[in-house]
Amino acid sequence: MCVRCVLCVVWCCVALGRFAEAYTSFAANADESKKAQVLPQTFAQDMCTAFDVILLHWLTYKDAKVRFAVAESLGYMLATVDSKAFVERLNKLIPAYLLMYKNEAWAQHLPISHGFSALLVAAVKESSAVLDPLLNVILQGTSFAAALRCVIRM
Repeated sequence: MCVRCVLCVVWCCVALGRFAEAYTSFAANADESKKAQVLPQTFAQDMCTAFDVILLHWLTYKDAKVRFAVAESLGYMLATVDSKAFVERLNKLIPAYLLMYKNEAWAQHLPISHGFSALLVAAVKESSAVLDPLLNVILQGTSFAAALRCVIRM
């Protein structure tokens, strides 16, 4: 794949992530009359499709720019999908983030931490019970300790 195509993938991932981040901010801060005009169901299905394609094809890509852009974007994108799709995708995404913490150098953890943080915020907003089955996975092992070291250094 040519370098230009890789940069297009990075740009698309960042654009989708920023859109999802902007919608999440809008939903948190807008008054009810404005929220009624822009419903999450409007683009939830499209975001689910884009999320699946990005997760399956680009999260494990060999180029670090792509992996980091995808890691950051997926956390924000997960907040915009519907509840059923959220739980399904959460179970796939948390182990992927923990694996990235393990495999990447700690200096490269910032985009991973942004995505993981957005994912955890969305999971807590969704329901506190959503994370219960995955808490042992998150809290055990060196991956979570590495994530905490990265956050503390910021």
